[in-house]
Amino acid sequence: MFKTRSAEAMIAQKSMAVTIIFVKPVVSQSENVVRLSTIDQIMPRKYMASLFCFRRNESTSPDLLAAQLRKGLGAALAEAPHFAGEIQPAPGQRNELQLYTGPESDVLFRDCRQWTGANYDELVDAHFPTSLLPDDDLLVPTENTATESGGIRSLVIQANFIPGGLLLAVQVHHSLTDAKGSELFFSSWSRHTRTQCQGRPVDLKPFDEQALERWRLSYGSKKGKVEEFPEFREGPGQQRTTAGPEEKTGTVIPSIWQISPEQLDDLKNFASARASSAMHVSKAEAIAALLCCHIYRARYGHGSNPEHRASSVTLYVASDIRSRLEPPLPPDYLGNASVIVPVPIPLTIDQLCSARDDAVLNDIAATIQRAVIGYDTTAVRQRIGFYNSQLAIGSRRPNLNYWPGPNMLIADTSELDTYSLDWGSSLGQIDAFRTIGTSVSTGSCSVHPRLRDGRIEIFLRHEKRVIEAMRMSKELSRFARFVC
Repeated sequence: MFKTRSAEAMIAQKSMAVTIIFVKPVVSQSENVVRLSTIDQIMPRKYMASLFCFRRNESTSPDLLAAQLRKGLGAALAEAPHFAGEIQPAPGQRNELQLYTGPESDVLFRDCRQWTGANYDELVDAHFPTSLLPDDDLLVPTENTATESGGIRSLVIQANFIPGGLLLAVQVHHSLTDAKGSELFFSSWSRHTRTQCQGRPVDLKPFDEQALERWRLSYGSKKGKVEEFPEFREGPGQQRTTAGPEEKTGTVIPSIWQISPEQLDDLKNFASARASSAMHVSKAEAIAALLCCHIYRARYGHGSNPEHRASSVTLYVASDIRSRLEPPLPPDYLGNASVIVPVPIPLTIDQLCSARDDAVLNDIAATIQRAVIGYDTTAVRQRIGFYNSQLAIGSRRPNLNYWPGPNMLIADTSELDTYSLDWGSSLGQIDAFRTIGTSVSTGSCSVHPRLRDGRIEIFLRHEKRVIEAMRMSKELSRFARFVC
């Protein structure tokens, strides 16, 4: 049996439009300090900001809906208490972080009813463009994320009530977990919110202890020499708990693209046309190859700097290693288990811009496949050992220059079930998922969770001229459609 207690503690800060509430796990937590894994330590020290866009059931008042969300959140935190924790500087000189949880652990929940932007129907008609979803209005202010002890909250939430809908902004600190770990928590939260809508009692199903064993990604093999890991370069060192401001050059614009199920099948077959019978090109590899090919062509096409066109191409892909390690991690492992895999493309930019589409897509897809397969348990342990041998976290960082190039970074979360989560009768399922804030860095590509009808959405932040050139490409329009 679980002993439960009040899941909320109201603080005095309240205005006519904004209320801040601290939501505690419904099960009292004992004091615990968790050593974050090496993979956790090297993640960008910033929040991953997800925006869930719901049409509200008008028969449910905003007050009742907010209460259902908070009570569901309290139950989810009892199942995964790390999300109520605090990211703190760890003792020592290595610039490491630790996770603290205790009896007073909670999540800041900001209830906002001061929206002055587009109503929900207008957002639906416009396909939820990020230009109509300003960070300053939707996200928890930075001053609300810090703790009195000098740490930073693992999770902060802002529920934005707008005419006809709810824009639920959820910010998970990347030192805590990755997109897959966040999705596992969202699944728990949605299930408990649905239970609240049904008026049923809380039914807790805590995560297995193995899901919390971060030590599994903390031990490595030999220390290794710097020259053995050319994908890392000397870094300036990470700030203690937060990342510095992103450097920007030129004008960038956000854009959303879609690939239909039919286009995805066509793309996969096209990218496989020149492959050997032993090679099976996955949809994720085909999408990454398509983006790599056409973003390079748009950025470095005719008339660009000849020096750039002679450069080699390195693509970096985020890869989930939960099932690929030996022994494998539990599928519900809640820590960071995504690694950045370097993929040296055997083409110069000039060759990539001038070669036939089918040849380029197959070459890139095959190279991605070999690189990801090669990033096995041995490779992971070698790199963990390399990081563990450094004087401080952040003294080496990925040798990745995706803004303003010539490298690229692609993160694919299309296999997540975000659109299938049922949040109960007051909300149902989301209409749209967006990444906002600094979740997608300038120059990188984010493949969003698959829509319920099978469509894939892609979020880009690139130079205006690059997006315009991509929109004009007849070759790209065969496989992807610009949305907004």
